[in-house]
Amino acid sequence: RRRGFVGGCPFGNLALEMADSDLRYTESLTRAFDAWVTRIQDVVVEAQQANEIRNDLPPAKLARLVVAALEGGIMMSRLTKDEEPMSACIGSLREMLVIDDE
Repeated sequence: RRRGFVGGCPFGNLALEMADSDLRYTESLTRAFDAWVTRIQDVVVEAQQANEIRNDLPPAKLARLVVAALEGGIMMSRLTKDEEPMSACIGSLREMLVIDDE
């Protein structure tokens, strides 16, 4: 928002631009996204064990969904220069994960 929705996610941008043209970029970006998913997966496991989020879905799938939703929200907000798509993605994640702010 601060940057006017210019630039987006450096990893997402590189993945979209370079994945088909250079195997070195693909491998490096895959490792970066895998590390991000793994960190989120660790948080998901902890949250499920604490009954803070739904626990009927595998942590690995939830983690990949979170990354995909955030990347998609970033891309759509960048495209429209509006925070609504990102806010909607975060809201949908909250609803899907059953996160209660209270």
